[in-house]
Amino acid sequence: MDEDKVAQKKSLRNQFNYQERSSQTFNLPIRTKGIKTEPPMRSVFSVEATQWMIFDAYMAGWEKMAREEMEEAAKGKQKEKKPVQVVQVTQEDPVYSASMKRCLKIMERLIVQNANEERFIDYKYEELTMDEYNSP
Repeated sequence: MDEDKVAQKKSLRNQFNYQERSSQTFNLPIRTKGIKTEPPMRSVFSVEATQWMIFDAYMAGWEKMAREEMEEAAKGKQKEKKPVQVVQVTQEDPVYSASMKRCLKIMERLIVQNANEERFIDYKYEELTMDEYNSP
């Protein structure tokens, strides 16, 4: 009987110190490492950039690149003594452009709206017939 009690004590787990296997893993503490450096040099810089300034700078760069390509092509063709063809780039007249057409449509709508403002307000808030306005 004594052997049974000893075997039973060995097979029984201690209820108060029991931990599951998954909870027995050791988690290392998180360590932080701080590094301090000198801040970079600072300077105050401010520029106003408009759409036209950006466009003008782009066009100047594009013309410079095209001119350099033409010079390189001319140097290579001078050896062959062939005439250099210059291609003219025609730019669309801004008066007839699509953006000008769009702007004119907006302006026309504003003019009509301002000229007939009284009619639009009455139409919006009251139900009047147009015969009252058309009669002299």
